[in-house]
Amino acid sequence: MERAPVSEAPRAPADGPPLTAFRADPGAQAVRPVWIAQHDAMDCGAACLAMVAHAHGRRIGTATYRSLVHVTRDGASMWSLRQAARSTGFEATGVRLGLRRLQQMRLPAVVLMKYHFVVLFEADEEHVLIGDPAVGLVRMERAAFLADWSGTALLLRPTPALFTHPETRRAFLKYGALLAGSGRVLCEATLASTLALAFSLALPVLTQLLFDRVILRGHASELEVLVGAMVAVGLALVGASTVKTYLLGHAATRFGVVFSTQFYRTALSLPLNFFAVRRTGDVLSRFSEIDRIRTLLTRDVLSALVDALSIVFYLALLSVYRAELGGVATVGLAALVAASIALSKRVREAHRSVFVRRTGLLNRVVDILRGRTTVKSLDAELAARWRIESEYRGQIDAQLDLVLRRLLLSAVASGTTPLLTTAVFGWAAHLAATGALSVGEAIACGQIAALAFLPVRRLVALWSELQGVGVAFGRIEDVITSPRRPVLRQGAAPAAGEHGGSSGGRLEVRDLWFQYGSDASPWALRGVDLEVADGETVALVGRSGSGKSTLAHLLAFLHAPTRGEIRVEDRSVGDWDAAELRRRVGVVMQDTHLFRGTVLDNITYGQEHPDAARAEAAACAADADAFIRRLPEGYATPLGEGGEGLSGGERQRLCIARCFYREPSIVILDEATSSLDAESEAAVVEGMRRFCRGRTAIVIAHRLSTVIRADRVVVLDEGRVVEEGPHAELLARGGLYARLFAEQLES
Repeated sequence: MERAPVSEAPRAPADGPPLTAFRADPGAQAVRPVWIAQHDAMDCGAACLAMVAHAHGRRIGTATYRSLVHVTRDGASMWSLRQAARSTGFEATGVRLGLRRLQQMRLPAVVLMKYHFVVLFEADEEHVLIGDPAVGLVRMERAAFLADWSGTALLLRPTPALFTHPETRRAFLKYGALLAGSGRVLCEATLASTLALAFSLALPVLTQLLFDRVILRGHASELEVLVGAMVAVGLALVGASTVKTYLLGHAATRFGVVFSTQFYRTALSLPLNFFAVRRTGDVLSRFSEIDRIRTLLTRDVLSALVDALSIVFYLALLSVYRAELGGVATVGLAALVAASIALSKRVREAHRSVFVRRTGLLNRVVDILRGRTTVKSLDAELAARWRIESEYRGQIDAQLDLVLRRLLLSAVASGTTPLLTTAVFGWAAHLAATGALSVGEAIACGQIAALAFLPVRRLVALWSELQGVGVAFGRIEDVITSPRRPVLRQGAAPAAGEHGGSSGGRLEVRDLWFQYGSDASPWALRGVDLEVADGETVALVGRSGSGKSTLAHLLAFLHAPTRGEIRVEDRSVGDWDAAELRRRVGVVMQDTHLFRGTVLDNITYGQEHPDAARAEAAACAADADAFIRRLPEGYATPLGEGGEGLSGGERQRLCIARCFYREPSIVILDEATSSLDAESEAAVVEGMRRFCRGRTAIVIAHRLSTVIRADRVVVLDEGRVVEEGPHAELLARGGLYARLFAEQLES
């Protein structure tokens, strides 16, 4: 039974076209269903819009829609999908109605199924056809669809603007530019491949002459010449093939270095929001695909081109001997190609399943290893192991399925090519028996057929591998094509020295608004206005979730404001060079992080020429010098991942020392002493007070004792500045700050 519509007369939103504009046109040609895979669980909405665009003949990719939808950890909203669709030339409106009514509307439409977006392409009285970004094109029973459908849909109608909107260029088309420095090597490899092909074409001709002139006609005087020629050609063939393989390997290695470097550079330049909506395993799995793509784009692709070219020449030579022999071989190869393409879809699906399973396993392992202390404290090792083993079994099952499907594809080639070779040789033998060909020509034709079909197996194997690399390309494109939207721009102002200096710390915030994710996300900051004088210390105070850390992130230029402006020294941050401005700002956030390396490496991290004396002075200011000298090798002591082996307070003091080492003119401290005991905190706070003298400081702390010494206190609540002034003045007002202070005194 169909789900009853929520509204008997569903209507489009007031700012959208009337619902009648989305009624199906009985005379319109139905669109062809297209499926596009989602890269991550949060990409389903963007992938659905890409499917609809492709169904209407426009190659607008998932990456384009993802940048418009602004996917968050909570996924995408129907409202944000509508806005993204309108941005690319669709009329779009969200509705809630029954399936029977939806059938009367223009399809395809995006529908919401249990917190997952899919595309509805067709619907009749018994079945519906959907494009599920996580699975594929699925024909399911109407009742099953109704059981999972939320009743909401996004109706879409293409406008002329859709057909003028720029199409997404496949990222791998840009990779060819990375081979520019390998042009000479590739030309040499091409020359070696051409010579190898020429030598291989000469062998059947020499074989024919050997049989016809020496064996059958008894011209023994030519035996030594022909055998010598065959040996020489064979040696030349081996030499040319060896040179070709070496040159292609050299080009592959060179390309791999350039490609990997560019990929890492691109990944590190992405905004923090990119990583905020992706799990660590998702990102790691993309990095692991680089080698596969590198191999494909150089050695395998170039070898495949040579193989394909050799097949064409072999078939042409076979046709020279006898046209019908070339025809038999060509028809057989065409049938093999058709079968391989038909089977490749299943192989591609298996590759995608393996990738998803591998990513899930990586996420699970990273999650459990990060929480290993919690796992042990809960005595949950067995449960954690079961979870990992469950993910691992899923990956093994997916890999076995992939092996079986690749074996099937390989078996088709392995079984077909000997049959085709036998057919050509048998037909050539028949022609020789009737006198249409000489014995030598028949043997040469058989040899040519064998040489023609030999690369076919390699091409089929490469085609199978290409299905997996195609999945990898999609994952890599997720990084390559993601919009940068840099918070700061490069090269806008002259650079200063390596350290920031202690002057130039005036900050001004004008009508600052910020939200994480899409336009539908709640506001984290609402119209914040703030001025901080050069050398002033300002404390940000408020309840949890009031926007303190968000404001600190924006003042550290880690995010770009949604609206409003931040100015430093009366210049908008957009007029500053990124490196110069970040040298002026030192930041210590709540989530402190230490890198693999020595203590000195961590304090001086990011500096090309570390200064040991400056590092020791910074450590003294952060009250870290004493415990560092107690370590086995002092400042040369290597640290484990994340500073493992150090206490939380010790890690925090090292991060404070790292900030002090840079000698910034603006210091931002977000709960920088939260892991310290009262005695240690007092020592660190005193060191911070001395260090910040003459510098602009923004201090965030839940412990109000930390902010009493601030020149001014700014109180935030629900993303707004509700109070500001000196500590004593705010206490006298009896507002939110006074209540927070009283609550902490009572606790």
